[in-house]
Amino acid sequence: MFEGVIAEIMRLDGVEGVAIVGKDGLMIEHEFRRKVDPELVAAMAVSIYKSSLEGISKILGDVANHTMVEGGVGKIIVFDAGENAILCAITQSDVNLGLIRTVMKNSAKKVAMSL
Repeated sequence: MFEGVIAEIMRLDGVEGVAIVGKDGLMIEHEFRRKVDPELVAAMAVSIYKSSLEGISKILGDVANHTMVEGGVGKIIVFDAGENAILCAITQSDVNLGLIRTVMKNSAKKVAMSL
């Protein structure tokens, strides 16, 4: 259903995986370059998303539309994808964030319109 959306993000340099996850924590669709537990990715992506929503709401009185967690070897980037889903990308640490964020923003809109 979302092969094109996932493929577009996976083509970007430094992207290691993409997941479309229901806000209930269930995996909808994914692709990863290395072996990862998709259910763990789904659960963590929703946890990151919900924590960001709460933090932004309490601190800034606003709504988060995307968030990023950065580690030593990579990043997890999560975008809101409408009422029912989120879009998550796992990347290497040295990626072009501007390009990835632009593509993910457009992709999240496509997911939102489809669900």
